[in-house]
Amino acid sequence: MEILCPLVIGEESTMIDFNRQIFKEKPHITFDNYFSGDGIMNWAGENGFSATMTCRRDRLPGGVANKYLHKESTQNGDKRARVGRFNNPITLVKTVTVPPVLAGVTDRKATSPASDVASVSDAAPLDTAPVTYTRVHVSFQSTSSTNISTVNALNANKRMVLPRERGQGAYKRKWVIEYNEARQLYLSSYGRIDTIDAAVKKCHMGYRSWKYWHNAKTHGYALVQVTAYDMYKECMTEPAALEAFGITPEDQKKHPLLSFHEFRERLATQGLQYNPLNNNYPGDSKMRAVTQQAKNKRARALFDEEPRRRGRPIKENRRAQEVTPEVFSLAKKNKLKSRLCGDLSHYAQHSQKLVLLSSKECKNGRKCEWCGEPCWTFCDKCPDKPFLHNNPLRGNNVGKICFLNYHNDSCFGLGKGDASMFGIKKSDWRPATPKLMREQTVVINKIKETLDTEG
Repeated sequence: MEILCPLVIGEESTMIDFNRQIFKEKPHITFDNYFSGDGIMNWAGENGFSATMTCRRDRLPGGVANKYLHKESTQNGDKRARVGRFNNPITLVKTVTVPPVLAGVTDRKATSPASDVASVSDAAPLDTAPVTYTRVHVSFQSTSSTNISTVNALNANKRMVLPRERGQGAYKRKWVIEYNEARQLYLSSYGRIDTIDAAVKKCHMGYRSWKYWHNAKTHGYALVQVTAYDMYKECMTEPAALEAFGITPEDQKKHPLLSFHEFRERLATQGLQYNPLNNNYPGDSKMRAVTQQAKNKRARALFDEEPRRRGRPIKENRRAQEVTPEVFSLAKKNKLKSRLCGDLSHYAQHSQKLVLLSSKECKNGRKCEWCGEPCWTFCDKCPDKPFLHNNPLRGNNVGKICFLNYHNDSCFGLGKGDASMFGIKKSDWRPATPKLMREQTVVINKIKETLDTEG
């Protein structure tokens, strides 16, 4: 469930996997009894989720004696168990309010006297509103003892029966099955998995092989067929889909709804007859078998598509596409420690044109344009080709970054070579202090804002 939190609209997310936030609110989730227990139910309630799951007999709610719940398994043909199916279900309700706690404290005590300590992984800030959630546990007798745990899912629960019938004519039989809201909610949601499994089994896709990973592949193929048939049924029965695709009642009479087995046979026939040269489907015109044909010999496409440009597709810079505003703002969150220091594209070009002279070419060096000390490196990119220190490893100017300061917008006007612009003699120039550099940064930023506004 932690993976679903970043997918909810409004929730904080680093968007590492670049998924869109698709849920308007935290969804209701249904599990089987493998995940049941007080721990996961409390966690789901404290984090605003709603969940329904069958509960294992060894993970029944704590604080309630087992004699009040259906725990013992029953044998087939047990008449007492069969009568017990139509008794009212046992419904336990527990409302928990988790108050905000101080940062660093990981224990929250519920206001309900029967509740245990609710453990949380992260401490809540001071301004967090109290979280209230409702746990409902339903215990009843079905074919065996059944326990269903829910959180923020049930508003009411009562006993009811549903009619069932099978057969036709003289062989038609009718009966009723026991039911309640908890069982209905569980079967209507988790029952979809059983329905899909039954449909996958009807595909009969499988073969013997030592390569065990082929089972996952064939299972995926079966899921594709099941999903395709479900989409086909929706398009043939839903009024909105019929209107969108322009299917009239006459078309439905001419082409009635196919059963699952008929649908599979039709898919198999179409698959065997498929040929991209016919240009019957979107994307066929991009297939190699079509593009290598002369244009005057290609079949006319049934779908209008943009023509593909000649040559290989352009490889776009995927990194630029994957960067989102959320990721960029997170990387720039701490300006002093962030790895991002602004746009250094022009600086990189100047750095590549840095030239180092040997002692033979320049015996005594030239004066650095920034500090005035002897220097043997110059920037071949700048028009004046100024000599600048670039972090020398030895000599009297070890570690000087005159090259960086000279090309830094915020340091413009602070170098020794810039003194003449302000009428200052080079003999009166003094190196800029860190305080003066910070003040100069403010001045340059204001000038940039003024120029951007005028522009």
